[in-house]
Amino acid sequence: MRATLLLLVAVVPHTMGCSAYIAGTGHDLSKLTTREQVHAQFGTPVATGASESRDYEQFKTRQKVAEASRAQTQGMAAGMSLGLWELVELPLELAQLAGRTLQGQSLRFWYDSQGTVTAIDLEGKPLYFLGAGQRLNKARPQSRSGFAP
Repeated sequence: MRATLLLLVAVVPHTMGCSAYIAGTGHDLSKLTTREQVHAQFGTPVATGASESRDYEQFKTRQKVAEASRAQTQGMAAGMSLGLWELVELPLELAQLAGRTLQGQSLRFWYDSQGTVTAIDLEGKPLYFLGAGQRLNKARPQSRSGFAP
């Protein structure tokens, strides 16, 4: 029992917040507000379409994408568990990072009629932003059928 406690005391402080840091780093997509900016960042889309009068473009990328809301959630979980959650979350976060970097990930940008980004999906799930970028994902089409990550 003492060995386990000593191991936790030695390991946990060094991993505190690492998974939250990894989740929060990368390209901040909330800064991409127009179709032209998205094309400059990600190139030619692999798929395009429309749903409920909203256009979308889908991209495949290996670039790291910042997920601020997920980073905040992981930081709170680490703090509330006094760092023990990091023993579980850090290996999971590293595995996800490796998988998305090696295999790539799907991004879908939704646009209004003027070509302004209204929502972003990462691997088929809404990507939420904190602060100034909160305006995104409010005008999301109700049906996102046909998404192929």
